[in-house]
Amino acid sequence: AAVLLGEGAGAAGGVARLRRGAALCMVGPLDRAPPEETLVRARKAAEALGAGAADGWGVDVFAVLTGKGAAASDELPRGLQGWLDDYATFSESSGRAGLFAEYLAANPRNRSGSLLASYRKIGGNFLGPLVGYDGRNAFLLRDLWRCSELIASHESRGGFRYRYWGFSRLDLRWLALPPPVRLFEETDPTAVWIPDGQDWDGLNDRFALVPRRWTAAYFGRWPRLLNGSMLPELQWASGDAPLKLKFDGGPEWLLAAGLRAARVPIRRFSPVAALLCQPGSKRGRYGRCTRPWPPENLPYKYSAEASEAHANVRNLELPGWAWRSS
Repeated sequence: AAVLLGEGAGAAGGVARLRRGAALCMVGPLDRAPPEETLVRARKAAEALGAGAADGWGVDVFAVLTGKGAAASDELPRGLQGWLDDYATFSESSGRAGLFAEYLAANPRNRSGSLLASYRKIGGNFLGPLVGYDGRNAFLLRDLWRCSELIASHESRGGFRYRYWGFSRLDLRWLALPPPVRLFEETDPTAVWIPDGQDWDGLNDRFALVPRRWTAAYFGRWPRLLNGSMLPELQWASGDAPLKLKFDGGPEWLLAAGLRAARVPIRRFSPVAALLCQPGSKRGRYGRCTRPWPPENLPYKYSAEASEAHANVRNLELPGWAWRSS
């Protein structure tokens, strides 16, 4: 099953009436927040996810935002003001040292770092920079866990539980509106829904819509990595040969390995969003963004991702084309 772009009406099917539909958590650094208009598009995308829903089936939006020093203030970027249901800001001034402090707190009997040595032996950069490699995946994993705590706290205060938890990167620019949650539910209510493409050696990690039963497998990897309970799954997934840092073993690989170990069903939908390339990012500083992409003249992180998303948007503009179940 998949949710694709195509001609014709959507598939029929009933949707159970729920107390609450979905919670979407956006994650990203405040000092590299995308342009205001991109954040406005994120708001419209969240509204589209809840479109056509019965009462109680809408989408509530949360944000976990990070920064260094003064950038970690509680002041939201203008494009996020007035529409988030809740948010939290955190300072990353301590960098890798802060990650290591959390590791020590989770492993009071493993201060020698032998668990981290086991992760290094696997190879790759799925836990960088905690294990000394480049990359920011450890920060993202920690922020996903913070998302889970933020959403769970909101549920506890309100006395309800969301049917779905969603994740989206803050720098993901929606070029068209995504399909509504009700269409995902009608197509396959058991699956984690992920955009097609950009899997590298694992699974696309820009956006996900996760049924409640699988939220721990997606959002809860950080504490399991810190306490070592995820290590056997990764050792099995990597096999005998160490992963090569420049070619595999990144965040996409970790996501696929974790979901596979939990036997999570995965379904895909046609992508209509792509990551922007921010000037202050490492890729931007080294001139590795795409050329400004018409008509908005914005640079993207990956040319193939931007090209596929723009092609799907052109299809959506054709007469008779719409989101449908397949």
